[in-house]
Amino acid sequence: MLPIIFTDGVSLGPDRCAVIAELAKDELDEKTQDFAANSVVLYIFQSKVKRVVNLDCTATRITVSNGSEEEVFVSSFGFIEKITSEGYVHELIEGPNRYGYLCGLRAIGSSIYVAGMRRQVYRRINSGKWVSIHEMVISKPENYLDVRGFEAIDGISEDEIYAVGYKGEIWRYHKEEWQKIDSPTNLRIECIRVTSSGIVYACGQKGMLLRGHDDTWVVIRQEETEDDFWGLEWFRNRLYVATNKELFILNNHDELTPINSKLPGRRTYSQLHAGQGVLWSIGAKHLAWTEDGEIWHDVVLG
Repeated sequence: MLPIIFTDGVSLGPDRCAVIAELAKDELDEKTQDFAANSVVLYIFQSKVKRVVNLDCTATRITVSNGSEEEVFVSSFGFIEKITSEGYVHELIEGPNRYGYLCGLRAIGSSIYVAGMRRQVYRRINSGKWVSIHEMVISKPENYLDVRGFEAIDGISEDEIYAVGYKGEIWRYHKEEWQKIDSPTNLRIECIRVTSSGIVYACGQKGMLLRGHDDTWVVIRQEETEDDFWGLEWFRNRLYVATNKELFILNNHDELTPINSKLPGRRTYSQLHAGQGVLWSIGAKHLAWTEDGEIWHDVVLG
């Protein structure tokens, strides 16, 4: 079996998930140097790969449409792949050819949204068509050093969406209008999650953690780590945050505490996704899930 790494995933329930996997380039030998640098989506059930979908691209993010496990979407550098039980189809977005690659992908309300460099944002409508909603926010760089863009997007509804990214930028999309928020940081924001109460959390470089709502945002001070945060998720009324090598939980006193998953070996973490009553952790080399935040189950693929 070729060495692989996991880059993102979505929960489909207890011991069920769909993950993006690709070859671990640093572990390739001469026999695999010519192997196509494309991704696969693995559907995992009871620690076994039940289905493999080979993609014609290198995928970066994955999400599942709200209310349906039959429609999984994967974003790449300018393309969207829609995966169903019948296979997958390409859905082309023209904008990335002009503005750069896509980053954040999220199901919000009844639609799928994707965001990317130069503050691109697109919404998927019927028949697989993607329409831009970024006309008022698209950046026009003054030079090659002026790098701006969105890394992540989320919302409690399609009338209340937040997009975050480079230089600590936070933008709010409310009733079809964009508003730039006065951000308390200039560090790059990597991930954002909106809770059911409307409170928003975001995380990013150097252990930066934010909380906000509307146009009021604050930094949650913590001294546990200065590593970059890559993933966070709201699960069972608690906030979980992940670096590449540690998993944390934020308590009611805004104290960040490392989680001991009691799983063997030195673990890798990165992305988090909650769905169907389960929280999944997706690290470069490890997959794990929990139903209660206390007992973690290791997924070891044969």
